[in-house]
Amino acid sequence: MKKDMDGEIKTAAKPFTLKIQNRKTVMSIFNDGLPHSIADISLRTGVSRQTITKALDHFVRSGLITSSGKGDSTETGGKKPTLFQLAAEKTLLILLLRGKEFHISLYTMNLQEIGSETLASEIVLANDFSSFMKSIRETADRLFRLRKGAEESLYGIAVVTPGIVEDNEILRYSLFNDSWGRNIPVKNYFQEAFPTAQYVFVENIGKMAGFGTIASQKHKYSSLRIVTVYTYHGISGCFFDKGNLIQGANSIIGEFGHMVIDPQSSATCKCGKTGCFESLTRNDTIQSRIQHAKDIDDFLAYMQKPLSKINFNDIVLGEEQGFQCCRTELSTLAHYFAQTFFNIATVYDPDVFILQGNFSSYNRHFIDEFYKYISEVNFLTKDQNFRLESDRCSLIELELSGAIHALKEHFFSDELIYR
Repeated sequence: MKKDMDGEIKTAAKPFTLKIQNRKTVMSIFNDGLPHSIADISLRTGVSRQTITKALDHFVRSGLITSSGKGDSTETGGKKPTLFQLAAEKTLLILLLRGKEFHISLYTMNLQEIGSETLASEIVLANDFSSFMKSIRETADRLFRLRKGAEESLYGIAVVTPGIVEDNEILRYSLFNDSWGRNIPVKNYFQEAFPTAQYVFVENIGKMAGFGTIASQKHKYSSLRIVTVYTYHGISGCFFDKGNLIQGANSIIGEFGHMVIDPQSSATCKCGKTGCFESLTRNDTIQSRIQHAKDIDDFLAYMQKPLSKINFNDIVLGEEQGFQCCRTELSTLAHYFAQTFFNIATVYDPDVFILQGNFSSYNRHFIDEFYKYISEVNFLTKDQNFRLESDRCSLIELELSGAIHALKEHFFSDELIYR
């Protein structure tokens, strides 16, 4: 009988496609970046130890998996198991374009941080896009020098930015610098600046944070319809169906911060309209609504800060301390969120909305007012209501997690590594 490269006998009972599927199953375990033993992989996947050993031999030969030492002995003693882990040679470069700063970090494929730097946005954005790219390249060079061969082994680059991104390539316009113009070919710029990178993608920052939440809680959300809501300088989000991101025809899906909620409001939005969800929940709009409240002076004295510095977290704290201005404002905000989420639910009907960022720190009063408003819809029963949850991880942690997840997902989807 003929044998293949792994010494396995080719039979109808074990076709080449089954071998590929077994390799994919084994490799999927290493997506977490942690070391695993053959016994651990078998327990998690149900694949036999013999098949796992042959799959690991394939990945070790190709340089994708490496031995990382010995694990602990079992309770009954015996030989310590060999641990295997993704090889650390390949690197990932992550660029987060955040409101007041730019965060650049370099990781290994097994999630070890090599280094990171944060640049003040006013320094980077003082010039045109070419100057911006020069600053990014200089920063990346400093990170590459921290590990020999880091640039040569660069697998992927993730450029994560606010704004509308088309086809993971083009930024329609910059929210930071008008001189950059429109329809900026960001992917092309980075491919030219980093020719060793095998893969470059550009994505909206809210979508990456959404990926971060979903990827970190697969066991909880993998079978549900989810809307993640990113709240920072603006509001955006994304839609997931059983763990898969839903994309739109024109890349504007998830820009529900620009949904008009109160047409009579004078609160202006950067989109050019008034009464948008995002404009109604901005700090300056919150400050404007509470400025004439009877107990505003007492509240500001308690917070020991001027009105111009008050934000949502302060309103939550003030409500819990009994300030009526905060209680009223928290009710108003809860109603805005409830109306927006209800509008979204009428076209998507999710199981859960997950708040991230500034508004994730809501309290009991906010929840009560939120569901009270929803309950007034007479065709929804209580058991039909969507759930409101929060992910209180820092946004930068979620953004990084989502970007790394997306890069690794692309890596693991490459059919060539399994052949």
